[in-house]
Amino acid sequence: MILNLLLHEEDYIPSPKNAISVLHGIDYPGPDPFKLKRIKMIDCQHLINAEQFLRKFPLHVIDRPSKYLWQSLRNLVWHISPIGSRVLSIRGTPYENVWGMNRTKIVALLNESGEQKLAQNYSQFYFSGWDYFLSNYADTNAGRKAIIAGINVLRNGIEIAKTYLSSLK
Repeated sequence: MILNLLLHEEDYIPSPKNAISVLHGIDYPGPDPFKLKRIKMIDCQHLINAEQFLRKFPLHVIDRPSKYLWQSLRNLVWHISPIGSRVLSIRGTPYENVWGMNRTKIVALLNESGEQKLAQNYSQFYFSGWDYFLSNYADTNAGRKAIIAGINVLRNGIEIAKTYLSSLK
C-alpha cells in the first residue's frame, strides 16, 4: 500500500511499526506522539461518523435480489473491520497493541472489557460472512445474518463512542 496521501490526512495515525514490513522505500514512519495523545478522540470520532453511513446503508440493500447481497457485505466490511480496535482504543487498550492484533484477540479483549454484545455481533458478522462465502454465495440466509450482525456492530460502536464522549463532559 502506498501511504503518501494518507500521511497528509489530519486524523491518520500510522499502524504500529511492529505490524509493518516495508518492502520498498524508506522506513515506515512511526506515529506522531502528539497524535497519540489524541488517538482516543480520533477513534471515537470515526465510530460516530459511522452513523452517517448506517443511515444510508438501507439504500445498498433495498430492492436487490439476493444474489447481490455480497455487494452489500463488501460495503459493510470496510466499516466493520476497524470497529473492534477503535472500541478497545477508547476503552484504554494501548495503541501499539490494539492496531496490531488479530480479530480473535480483539473479540477476547472486547469480552474482557465488558463489551460482550459488540464481541458477539462482531464475531457473528465474520462467521456468517464466511458461511456465505463457503456456500459460493448461495446461502442467502447466511448473507442476511452477516448484514444484520454488521449493522448491529455499527450500532454498538456508535453507542459506545457516544457514551464515552458523554462521560468526558
